[in-house]
Amino acid sequence: MSLDQVNGKAEEEETSFDTVLVASSYPVTVAANGTHDEPEETLLEEPEKRYVLETPEERRGRRISHLVLYTTSFNVCVGFSIVLTGVWPYLRQLDPGLSKDMLGWVIAANPIGQMIASPLLGIWSNWAGSNRSAFIITMALFSLGNLLYAILNVFGSAALAVMITSRLIVGFSSGNIVIIRSYISASTTLKERTTAVSLTSAAQAVGFIVGPAIQTALAVAMSEDTSEATNSTTVIVTEEMEEAVVDSTSIQWNMYTATGWISCVLGLLNLLLFLPCIYKKVLSIINGIAAPM
Repeated sequence: MSLDQVNGKAEEEETSFDTVLVASSYPVTVAANGTHDEPEETLLEEPEKRYVLETPEERRGRRISHLVLYTTSFNVCVGFSIVLTGVWPYLRQLDPGLSKDMLGWVIAANPIGQMIASPLLGIWSNWAGSNRSAFIITMALFSLGNLLYAILNVFGSAALAVMITSRLIVGFSSGNIVIIRSYISASTTLKERTTAVSLTSAAQAVGFIVGPAIQTALAVAMSEDTSEATNSTTVIVTEEMEEAVVDSTSIQWNMYTATGWISCVLGLLNLLLFLPCIYKKVLSIINGIAAPM
């Protein structure tokens, strides 16, 4: 057999096991029958394209609901941090004999309440199929807790217990952060999600900053002028002390109670944002399709 015949036979054997690799958006196939008409095996499939199906009005409603939740995250964090710098002098005003151990319990009540409420609210939201009622109830609790904080004077010797209870209630309301993050994740596309979650965290961070700033501003604006205290007579001091005793169980407005009133009003206004005319139905982006939850 000549050299040319050997080479020709080798070429025939190679063509019988030809491999076709297509570097394109089409599926890559392998053919081993010498022809390329009938691909036998598909190695890679082109990903299925998915689209979010929503009208411009639905998209606008979804964006508005995001803004409502950013506002809620901000207000909840303001409600926690606004009392941090003023709670100890407020306690001393209510009961001068309190030890600093009680301060720790008051501060810890909020995160304890949030720890307890977070999983419960998550379970409830999944069971109910809607988060509107959960948001309305938690914001009502937020306002109630801060209202109790603002009127501690009326509870007399039970003021400490009521203060801890009020902060625990505010902590329960703070559990709605779980629902907020769940909604943000479910109602955004992959492209929107990182930005939306970042804005939620930013709203919380700003709330933690603004809260103590409000308390500081109130302390400056409502600080009592004691420059003439040393010149006051014994009679005047006695009358002021008697007046303070009479008013000790009445609702007061000062640098400490004002933080409770402000947070209470913020909670009520925030509650109104969850009315159906403002907060639209939750949308969940499932398999690329916007669907009501």
